[in-house]
Amino acid sequence: MAKTYEEFLKTFNGIELKVRGVEDAVQRTNSIRNKQVDLALQAAKAIGVRVRALREDGMVGVSLGTFEGDGEIKKCVALIKSSQATYDSAQKAMVEAKTTTRKAAMTELASLKAALTTEIAARKKEIIKSKSLPDMEKLLASVGALEKRATDAGGRVPEPENFMTFIQPEIDKSKGVAAEEEEDELQEQRLNERIVATQRSTLMAQYKILDASVSKALEAMKANKASDMQAHEAAATKAHADVKRIADEYTGLQTKWKNIYMGTKPGPKIDTMINEMKAVYPKANALLIKIPKDWKPAVPVKK
Repeated sequence: MAKTYEEFLKTFNGIELKVRGVEDAVQRTNSIRNKQVDLALQAAKAIGVRVRALREDGMVGVSLGTFEGDGEIKKCVALIKSSQATYDSAQKAMVEAKTTTRKAAMTELASLKAALTTEIAARKKEIIKSKSLPDMEKLLASVGALEKRATDAGGRVPEPENFMTFIQPEIDKSKGVAAEEEEDELQEQRLNERIVATQRSTLMAQYKILDASVSKALEAMKANKASDMQAHEAAATKAHADVKRIADEYTGLQTKWKNIYMGTKPGPKIDTMINEMKAVYPKANALLIKIPKDWKPAVPVKK
């Protein structure tokens, strides 16, 4: 019995869900990897700093084994192993998605493509053309596009990584090289401090515009001035969107940067400024909702 367009579409939607799951797994794993690599690298740097301090105190050694009894180094090694475990778990799920799930989706797509092609050819021969024929042809094109997405989501299966290899290069660094790298990192975070300060000022300025626009919109409502109210409401909405955009951007960057900048002198100040920006957003929400969405100007009563 021939399948209906709706049945083909249902099958397509099920396969598309699998492909999207593979794409999400790849994106999620890449995000987790970046975060965990940052954490592990910072822990490895901390081990290097501690090793150089121990050497200044007279301890001799060129490998982790000599120094791993130190309490601070133990904590850093534990952090690296924790980051490794988090990434390994995500990487395992991604490999499963790239292989098993994607393979199943590709097989189902090939079957759907063949069945659709056959059905379309049969309907084209009918004297009375099927009303769903154009929809089926569009769906066939969508199947081709989904095949490409599934192929792109496959790609190379990444090799396992060993975060413990980050440690030895840090142990091998001389005091002079480490100092130069720390100075470069400090300059980078000072630049970030200036950028964050500028964005904080921009956000605060937009919050002030939002506050003033909401007040003016409410005054226009009381005066029954529809055009003025709409103009001020539009200004308030735009200012609120700018506050949200900046707050969202730096909330994400705070997570990304924190394990880097908190080890530098500008770190606490950067953290404080970002927290201040995040705190403004709920206040901006509270302001905007003061403007009722269903307000309409009162119609003058004829005498």
